[in-house]
Amino acid sequence: MRPALALLVVLLATPASAGAQSGVTPPDGLYEDFPSIFMEPSVPLLATPTLLVRWVDVRTSADITTVTFEPDARVVWRITWGPHGPDEKITLVDGEEWTRSRFVYDASGHLESKRVTGHGAEGGLVYAYETDARTGEIRTRTSTATTVARPSVERVLVTRTAHDVTVTLSRDGTAQRRDRYDAQHRLLETRFFDAHGTESARLSYVRDARGALRSVRRRLGPHRGATDPRHPDTTLSSSDVAALASAPIELHEARLLLGAPTLSTDEGRGVARAIRTDFAPSACWLDQISGLTFDATGLLGQATVGCICGFCVAASVPLGAGETERADGVETHWTAGPWVRLDGAIDVTADHELVTPHGARAAGDLAAGDVVTAADGSAHVLRSVERVAGEALRLGVNLTTPDGIFAAGGLRFVSETARACVP
Repeated sequence: MRPALALLVVLLATPASAGAQSGVTPPDGLYEDFPSIFMEPSVPLLATPTLLVRWVDVRTSADITTVTFEPDARVVWRITWGPHGPDEKITLVDGEEWTRSRFVYDASGHLESKRVTGHGAEGGLVYAYETDARTGEIRTRTSTATTVARPSVERVLVTRTAHDVTVTLSRDGTAQRRDRYDAQHRLLETRFFDAHGTESARLSYVRDARGALRSVRRRLGPHRGATDPRHPDTTLSSSDVAALASAPIELHEARLLLGAPTLSTDEGRGVARAIRTDFAPSACWLDQISGLTFDATGLLGQATVGCICGFCVAASVPLGAGETERADGVETHWTAGPWVRLDGAIDVTADHELVTPHGARAAGDLAAGDVVTAADGSAHVLRSVERVAGEALRLGVNLTTPDGIFAAGGLRFVSETARACVP
């Protein structure tokens, strides 16, 4: 884990004070987020949000609060409360333990230190805190992580005014990330910085007088305005993706800044989970940064250089029963195709192969009357094969399975392997 990411992991597991006092635990419900710097959920949600990519479901039973990150529900926090605040926090991915944090308080009940162990902590991390003598609120948190090159000092500075709270993450004196909240702990702004401490991107959360979220706006290079995390941004350049390469950032924030990745691969389960994204629109950015990788919890790992062409079935085509559960990886890909429509209903990219009694064949090479293999293994005669007009980007899906085959729309398809694009 990079030092900056270790910093972010711990920040998201750190109370700013003994905020959840004895007998006081977070109320159940859906919320925008659970900023653990305050150890309480943020803005309540009445329905599935339309402006956010991620939100949380909070449930408390006795002295244990479970925070489930939606919509995929694969990352979960389990917080055990004590007399001064959290005694322990466990982060789980698909039920497997990623990190375990144990909190230590002084005689006054103020947070003194925390030890983090587990797969996501690379052998263990220890953090020391400076708190306000009267309120117990955190002022700073400092640790020293030994990298291959040299020791690196990580620091969190919490600054409070009557109107807002600012949390700055830095390493060796250089700012990497700054989050600003209002007095009610609702997120207002996040600024991301490059390796030299220069601001490289910004997200602004615009709220009404009651604090309800009205829009999320981005500032990234020449890009200004409302975010669109559910569709690819065809105006992006390699420099836009590279601007985020050194910032402690999460997957949902990257999507708010960059839009939906044109290629997204989510492989593995539990602590072995790995997420790869690529934001190059339709052309290939040869030898330039085009993607970002994320760890099992959705924290940035590193930038990647590559040009990968996807082969997929349209995401609107229903997958076979149990296919997602048995898959080793699920890849989603935005592409202009070209697309082929089988039997008037099943859209697939022309290069994607189907299973036939005589071997795999690309969809674009098939014709009405050809025999392919149905999901149940029987022979199926295609009634029609037609090209889909238009070049608009469409979302497709490809599954990586143990046998290299998956079912969708009642037919069997080959689990395709990503290949290099032709320049």
